[in-house]
Amino acid sequence: MIYYITKQKALFSSEDFIVTDDTKDLEEYCNRMLAIDTETKGLDPLVDPIVLLQLGDADNQFVLDVNTVLVPDSVKEYLEGKEHLKLLANAKFDDKMMKVHLDITMSRMYDIITADKIIMNGLQDWGFGLDKLSEKYLNEVMDKETQKSFVKSTALNERQIRYAANDVRNTFRIFSFQVPQIKKYSLEKVVKLENEACTFYADMELNGIKLDPERWMEIYKENIPILEKYMGLLDECIMRDDRLIPFRKPVTQGDLFNENVRKVAVNWNAPVTVLKVLQAYGIKVDSTERDVLEPLVYEDEVGKFFPIEEEHDLVATLLNYRTYHKATTTYGKKFLEKHLHPKTGRVHPNFNQMGAETGRISCSKPNMQNVKRGSSYRSAFIAEKGHKLITMDYSGCELRFIAEGSGDPVFVEAFKLGQDVHSRVASMLYGKEVTKSNENSHLRAPAKNLNFGLAYGMGPDKLAAKVGITKVEAMELMDLYFKTFPLIKKYLDHSGKFAVKNGYIRTPEPFGRIRWFKDHGEDMSWGVKGSIDRAGRNTPIQGANADLTKQATVLLGTYIRNENKYAGEVILKFVNQVHDEIVVEAKNEHAEKAFKDMIFLMEMAANDMMTKIDMIAEGSIDDCWSK
Repeated sequence: MIYYITKQKALFSSEDFIVTDDTKDLEEYCNRMLAIDTETKGLDPLVDPIVLLQLGDADNQFVLDVNTVLVPDSVKEYLEGKEHLKLLANAKFDDKMMKVHLDITMSRMYDIITADKIIMNGLQDWGFGLDKLSEKYLNEVMDKETQKSFVKSTALNERQIRYAANDVRNTFRIFSFQVPQIKKYSLEKVVKLENEACTFYADMELNGIKLDPERWMEIYKENIPILEKYMGLLDECIMRDDRLIPFRKPVTQGDLFNENVRKVAVNWNAPVTVLKVLQAYGIKVDSTERDVLEPLVYEDEVGKFFPIEEEHDLVATLLNYRTYHKATTTYGKKFLEKHLHPKTGRVHPNFNQMGAETGRISCSKPNMQNVKRGSSYRSAFIAEKGHKLITMDYSGCELRFIAEGSGDPVFVEAFKLGQDVHSRVASMLYGKEVTKSNENSHLRAPAKNLNFGLAYGMGPDKLAAKVGITKVEAMELMDLYFKTFPLIKKYLDHSGKFAVKNGYIRTPEPFGRIRWFKDHGEDMSWGVKGSIDRAGRNTPIQGANADLTKQATVLLGTYIRNENKYAGEVILKFVNQVHDEIVVEAKNEHAEKAFKDMIFLMEMAANDMMTKIDMIAEGSIDDCWSK
C-alpha cells in the first residue's frame, strides 16, 4: 500500500493510495530495514530542493511531501541510527540532498547500484541505474520520464506519487537478489567498505575546494607564451626542412616585409594534418595518439619530453606543445565559468567510487586527477581565510604492496630500514652505489620506472620511452631486473597466469575485490591473453591501493565528524581526493593536531592488509594544495 503524507489532501482522491497528513503509521514502520529515496527539483544539492522523501519496502511505501509536512524526529533518528540497514539507489546523491535540505546524515547505507557494480565488476560497464537493475532483476520497465517531471512541476500528480513509491519498492526487492551473489563470491567486506565510504565522498562533494580565480588566470596567462614558444619551434621545423615544403604557405610580396605573418599552413591540433607532417619528416607512425608517439621520446619527472633519437625532435616538441595547449584550453576562463559554484565560490567535483575496474575512484566535473603533482595550477586551490590545507598520501604505496605480496627480501628490508627503494634497486642492477644526490643519481630513474612500470605490464617500448634508452637496452634491463628480483617475477607471473586461467583476479585480503574479464574464454587470442595477463598483474596492486584509500577515507571521515562534534563547530573538512592523496581543510589552530592524527589513522588503515612491512603516510600543511 502507498501512503502519501501531505497537507494538501484535498488535491488527491485515489483508490491506489491512502492520502493523510498523519505521520503515525510511518513512524511506527521505521523499526525495520527500509528502502529510502528522494525526488528533487534538480541535481545540484546546493541549489535544488527536495520535493519528496520516500521510505518503504515491498509491501508498504510512505511518500512524504516535505514541503508541507516536517520529517518527524523519530524518522530522523531512524535514518541517522545504526540499528537498521537503509537501502538506496545512488545513495551518494540522496545523502547529499538530505544533509543539505533536511539536516539528516544517514548511517548504515546500502547502495544497490554500487553493490551491482562490485558484483559485475569487469563484465558490464554501463546500465547500473535503478531502471536497468529493475529490468535485470525484476523484469520491469520503469517510467523514467516521470522522474524528469519533478523538475518543472508546480503541483504533484498521482502518477508522480506512484512513481516515487515504486522507486523504494523496487530498490527493496532488488536487494534480495543481490545478497546471495555477494555471499557466493565472498564480497561482503568490499560491499561494506564501499557503502561506508559513500557518505564521506558525499561530504567531499558538498564541501568542495576553494579556488582563487585571480591566481588561476595568472597561471593561465603564464602558460600562453610557453604554448606560443612550442608552436614557434614546430613552425621552425617546417621552415628549415625541405621535406616539409608542402606545409608552408605560399609567400606573397606583402608577407616578405611582415615578420608577424605565420608562414606555415599547419594546424597543430589537427591529427590528420599532423600525421602527414610526421610521415613526411620520416617518422614511421600511423597515428598521432600519445601512446604511439611516446616510445620515440622520454619524459622527465616534471613532464617535459625529450627525443631519444635526434630525428625525433619534432615528436618531443609536438608533445610539449600539446601539454601546454591542454593547459591553456582546459584551464582558462571557461573552467571558472563552468566549475566555480556561484553560491560557494568553490569547485565541487563528482567522485565516482567505482571509477576503474581496479576499484580506484575517478573524478569528473571537473576531473581533479588531471591537475597533476607539480602543476602550477595546484597553487590556485587554496584554503579559506584562517584555514590550512593538509595534503596527505602514502609513501610508495604500490611498491609496498609488491613487497608485501612477493616477500622479496631486498624490498622488505629496504622499507623496514626506511631506505630509498629506487636507489637500492639501481645499486643492485648497476653494481655501483646509487643515491638521490651522488654522481650515479642518474641511474635511479631507470630503476624507478622499472619498479613502477613492470607491475603494470609495461613492455620494453614503454620503458625505453620513459628512460630514454633503446628497445634492446630496455629488454636487457628488464631481464636483469627479474633475475635480480626473482620473487617479484614469481609474484607477478602468478597473478597474471591466475587471471588468464580463471577469468578473474582479486585484490588481497581482507577485502578480496573481484575483477572479471569479459573476454575470457577457451578461444582467446594471444592479444586477449596478454591483456588479461597485464590486468591480472596490475589489479591486486592498484586495487589494494584503492581498498586501502577507501578504508582510510572511512577512518578519517569518522574522525572528522567526531572532531567537529566535539568542537561544536566545523574545524575540519574533507575537500579532495586523487587516488591515495587525501586533502583536508583545517582551521589554523587545529591543523598540526589533525596532521598528526591523519598520519596515525592512514597508517592504521593498512593494519589488516600488511604483515611484513608497515605502510607510511606523509604530507604537508600549506595555504594551498601543494603536494
